[in-house]
Amino acid sequence: MTATNSQRWRYHAANSTGVDVAGEIDAASERDAVDALRRRALWVTSLEPMRMEARLDVPKGGAFHETTRPMSAARAWLARLTGD
Repeated sequence: MTATNSQRWRYHAANSTGVDVAGEIDAASERDAVDALRRRALWVTSLEPMRMEARLDVPKGGAFHETTRPMSAARAWLARLTGD
């Protein structure tokens, strides 16, 4: 993969303890982004491409922060999935 076909994606995910993790990651496609986050043991709850002007300077591979909202992202994702 070269830098010319890489895109920045903004994500929310839940880690193994249910803590909401948000960040950005570089990947060639949505599938590649999800696969990379899964390798980090993160369950992706939302993923969207970033516009060029919205990009932030973060280390290669993405940056993230953890919040204190355990399982809220997972619950929201499940609610969208089931239509609740």
